[in-house]
Amino acid sequence: MHAQKNNDVFYKIFIIMFFKKIISIIFLCLFNYCLKAQDLGNSPYSQLAFGDIQPAGGVQQTSMGGSVSFVMPFTLNTANPASLSRLSKSKNTIYEAAATLQLKEVAQSNSNQRTFAGSLAYIAAAFPVSKMVAMSIGLRPVSSVNYQNQITQQVTNSDFLTDVSYTGKGGLNTIYVDVAVDLTKNFRADTLKHRLALGLRTGYVFGGITEETSVKIRTGQLNDDVKSVFFQRNRWNDLLFEPALLYTYKLGKDQKLNFGATATIGKNMQTLRFLSVQRFAGAGSTLIGADTLFRESVNKVYYPQKLNFGVSWEKDLKWALTADFFTQNWKPDPNFNPNEKITTSWGASVGVQYIPDFYAVKKIFFKRNFYRAGFVYQQTPIMTNGQNITDMALNLGVGIPIVVQKSFSIVNLGFSFGQRGTLNNGLVRENYMRIQVGVTINDRWFEKFKLN
Repeated sequence: MHAQKNNDVFYKIFIIMFFKKIISIIFLCLFNYCLKAQDLGNSPYSQLAFGDIQPAGGVQQTSMGGSVSFVMPFTLNTANPASLSRLSKSKNTIYEAAATLQLKEVAQSNSNQRTFAGSLAYIAAAFPVSKMVAMSIGLRPVSSVNYQNQITQQVTNSDFLTDVSYTGKGGLNTIYVDVAVDLTKNFRADTLKHRLALGLRTGYVFGGITEETSVKIRTGQLNDDVKSVFFQRNRWNDLLFEPALLYTYKLGKDQKLNFGATATIGKNMQTLRFLSVQRFAGAGSTLIGADTLFRESVNKVYYPQKLNFGVSWEKDLKWALTADFFTQNWKPDPNFNPNEKITTSWGASVGVQYIPDFYAVKKIFFKRNFYRAGFVYQQTPIMTNGQNITDMALNLGVGIPIVVQKSFSIVNLGFSFGQRGTLNNGLVRENYMRIQVGVTINDRWFEKFKLN
């Protein structure tokens, strides 16, 4: 009997170690994938500034419209570094990863285009350092650029027409390290009336954006057509810092009021710029000249400061209500894109999470799920034809808990149905459906196994 018990223990250890190896391999593959792909389909609005800025929160936060104040046990809130403080009083290590799929319809006047694409949303690992300090390391896309536009216009004071096309690809990524300090010394911090934590994210931002503008003049004679191609590449390597805080006030026995805030410190980020011009003639597009205007020229491009504020009201493992607001002060940079028109952006969101019965048994499994919903409205920094471009989305989500031995995991699904832009004044409207699939793995990875 004793030998059988030992065999069972060794078997469980083998299974756990096997799954940990598999998880490590998956994370390495996702890391490599993130460096190569962050494409969510064609978007004319990604042409300005750094492109489409990706949300910093995980699937849980995105499904609730985004939240910097609400964090559950055994999960991460990647939007607020200070939320890691919840780990400092535990022995748990948490892995999270998610991918995004998007179906988009881009419409203008009587034309439309549909695209389907996918990208890594983020990967992160967090662990306690001491009874007051916790750390996390992660990788996520910061922005995504993918556009291809073409227009035909007449040359001033002539009968010639020109075909102008704009294309762009790329984006920015960040590898970041979060550190959180729980200023509560009591080990049972959840029993206290007040709880305050501070956090800091140090992110290494890297990546590149390539843009190409092609201008072809129609002379009316096929062999006399002239085309010029302007190619520009910007590459970034710099640091960004994001301080954060999280404050919790306990209401009664099992309810809490949470306040969260984060800030991205604006700075002039270093970029290496390459710019060249090529000229072609004739139907065969014969190269007749090429010039390199800048070769790895060092420039500074301003990355704007951003402020996030959030509040949430929750009943432990039952329900939560959230509300958030953010603002970001964008500034056009003529050295980066002389034609861009950007302004201050802001946004607001509300969200809810509900758990019917977290402690339900397997026979009523669906009662243990986390059901989420949220709505977000944003005024983007893009201004065109004197009109600000807005983005609004309805978000839905579900978290499915999975318990294996002492390991607690959650499979998270998120759905967003949104619209950006308008068809008024000849502008572009984007309708999109976004699906996020993520997993949270919660385990005591540094705990030693004991044999009886």
